[in-house]
Amino acid sequence: MEKIICKINMFDSLQVINLYRDNGIATLSLSKISDLSTNIIDYCKQLNIFLVHLFGPEDFLEPIIKDLKENEIKVDIN
Repeated sequence: MEKIICKINMFDSLQVINLYRDNGIATLSLSKISDLSTNIIDYCKQLNIFLVHLFGPEDFLEPIIKDLKENEIKVDIN
């Protein structure tokens, strides 16, 4: 199952957006936290993948989760 993965570190200026496929993980890009939801949404549409797995504090991720769900993207959180 393909999905986009992002491990959020609140103290890093850039966040890594990864693509997970059965054969491994590939880095798609780096993103500022302020642009993260837009960049993830763009990748979802571009790659036709509508599952995102975010790692990080849920209260911090709340605005990103909201943006993704508004674009009909399923979000898993750890």
